[in-house]
Amino acid sequence: MTDEERKEWWCPKCRDEIDGSHVTFDEVHEVCGYRVLDYNPDAELKRLREAVDALQVNLRIFIHAHETGNSVPIFVVKDAEECCRRAKEG
Repeated sequence: MTDEERKEWWCPKCRDEIDGSHVTFDEVHEVCGYRVLDYNPDAELKRLREAVDALQVNLRIFIHAHETGNSVPIFVVKDAEECCRRAKEG
């Protein structure tokens, strides 16, 4: 199996992940004939919502610390996953 066949695709019509062995050269799902995407928009939306939630938590922590006069370590978040991880750590 080639790398392209191993690649995961998303079929919006079937609402399912499919492997590249069921995708035509024109990036169409050979089962239903619908054009496939190279990402799952539902998963991407979930990831973005989690990132927003984590940023809101960080903002509340920062505001609370500012209001109470406590110091808060400031850090730079590289991506949404890191932000979510840091928010869960507290």
